[in-house]
Amino acid sequence: MSLENWLKSPKNRRLFAQEGLILEASEAIWKELNERKMNQVELSRLLGRSEAYVSQLLDGSRNMTLRTLADIAHVLDMDVKISLEKRQ
Repeated sequence: MSLENWLKSPKNRRLFAQEGLILEASEAIWKELNERKMNQVELSRLLGRSEAYVSQLLDGSRNMTLRTLADIAHVLDMDVKISLEKRQ
């Protein structure tokens, strides 16, 4: 089945949007870590969480809540900006 056909289902479009947002957040965190020459171990220490927890957050296997995203931004001395935009 093609992606186009798969996305015809409202349930699948919703899942696709969820996974896209998770990927976007993870990529933004990875980008910042790379720019700082930091790794997951260092981020886990700053967060006071296990390396496994941070690994699961960044690979998308653990649900990253807005609170967790805010915690990550806080330890990196950054702000998170969220906007809702109309679909094209």
